[in-house]
Amino acid sequence: MTQIKLTREWQKIHQNICLKYNANGTENDAAALIVFLREQHAKQAEFLPFTEWPSPNGHRTLIENGEIRQKLGQFIGQLAASHWWNHDVLAANLNRKIPAPASFPAV
Repeated sequence: MTQIKLTREWQKIHQNICLKYNANGTENDAAALIVFLREQHAKQAEFLPFTEWPSPNGHRTLIENGEIRQKLGQFIGQLAASHWWNHDVLAANLNRKIPAPASFPAV
């Protein structure tokens, strides 16, 4: 929570809530945390395809196949982050065709 409170995003959200309710306290912290998490989780989702977690065998990723992760990871991350985007932003950012990796069989 300490790291969250140091971010510019948290400070902006918290300030707006304090102004809206004309108060400053733990209730405002809880309300600000809800808004912060709702806004930030979509932004963080963009990086999930490339995030690594430690495991007994070294590390794990959500997309284990490195070729697929490299070829489609950025698009998958944008798609994961897109659920707060308006239609115009969706159309501008997710309108490209991405061919399948070379190792995929042609139909």
